Amino acid sequence: MTIPVIVPLACGLLVVLAGPRAGRAIGTSPPEIAGIEEASGVVRQGDRLIIVGDHYPGTYYSCPIGTVSSGRIPLGPRLLTRHRIAAGIHGIDLEAVDVLADGRIVILSERLGVLFDANTVVATYGQSVAEFGGRGLEGLAVRDLGGGRSRVAILWEGGYPERGRLPSPVREAVRDRALLPQLVVHDLEAGQTGLDLRNSDASPAVELRVPRPPGSEPRAQRFRTPDLVWHRWEVNGEATWGFLVLLSSEYGERPGPEERDAECPRAEDGRPRKYCYKLLQRFDREGMPYGESFDLEAALPEELHTVNWEGMGWFEPGESLVLVYDEKVYRRRVDPQVAFVIPLPEGW
Repeated sequence: MTIPVIVPLACGLLVVLAGPRAGRAIGTSPPEIAGIEEASGVVRQGDRLIIVGDHYPGTYYSCPIGTVSSGRIPLGPRLLTRHRIAAGIHGIDLEAVDVLADGRIVILSERLGVLFDANTVVATYGQSVAEFGGRGLEGLAVRDLGGGRSRVAILWEGGYPERGRLPSPVREAVRDRALLPQLVVHDLEAGQTGLDLRNSDASPAVELRVPRPPGSEPRAQRFRTPDLVWHRWEVNGEATWGFLVLLSSEYGERPGPEERDAECPRAEDGRPRKYCYKLLQRFDREGMPYGESFDLEAALPEELHTVNWEGMGWFEPGESLVLVYDEKVYRRRVDPQVAFVIPLPEGW
């Protein structure tokens, strides 16, 4: 059975899609699943992880949590179940996943600027968070408001635009500039679909004031923000809601020998890294950082220090996080692939 899916694009056109009944498991045998290509988002749902990658359209995976050993959750091919959503081949560039308060799994498409559930479009976002120079929507976080209502946050990643993917009229104007991440928050009623947020006034974006390591752009390390979760902590004895954000830095151009202040202080193969810092940082609702950042490498085994962490969700809310990283299966860093659980720093 096929289900029609209407996708409202930014230009105002409506595209009708059709695909198999959503969420249906379509195979678990090793010949069909070698691993998760380019994992980009993760959320825990009961005793399973739900994981999305940006390689295969209209697809997500589920995996039993099983036993967590030394922080690792194995994602071996025999443990994975592949699911398809109704958007099918049109559900492209999937970057984040979460679960709404009404129980629906929702997946964020960077290319389309759309939030899908299993059967249709839940929300469509505006040009203020459209993909630009390879930078776009990467993060998704859901907060349960009760009664099946959800407060949703989406995160435009920021960082250095990729020059080869910039329109030629603006290439020189922005080539040396790192862009700040943008955060958009909106609410969803239980079962709601078709929310249109293309009017930027309906839900204005907030800039995240990410740290700025030393050096001048484009050779300095600058941060992009692959994912986030809602988080509550106390300020002066009063509970407040904000965000815990995953930060990852890189340079736009390799620093020259005279620009030592811009170099990453960490080395790989004896050379300063291009992708230097991987941090956790709390931010308030106005986008301002709160407290000190936490260096992820302090909590990770050495073989996972330089992987590209792209997805993050709560493992135990308020206590520990689960993370996944983007890689090609044939170049997997560890075998089997893993998700990794880290406790929150003390006092967070």
